[in-house]
Amino acid sequence: MRDDELTELRARVDCRVVLERAGWTLDKQESTRGASKYRHGAGRIVIVTHEGRGWFDPVNGGKGDVLALA
Repeated sequence: MRDDELTELRARVDCRVVLERAGWTLDKQESTRGASKYRHGAGRIVIVTHEGRGWFDPVNGGKGDVLALA
């Protein structure tokens, strides 16, 4: 893919949608307006920030954009 295509993909695809389609569950009680907390099984957590454009894993230290998540 070209750089402009990757930039458009990052802007159009929300990390929350990627997680939900992969079977992750939103933890509504632990989420805030600025950070959505997702769980998948025991101990697997991903927090989505930046209006769905970024994410981080508080347990293992991973982070990135939608491309790194996918």
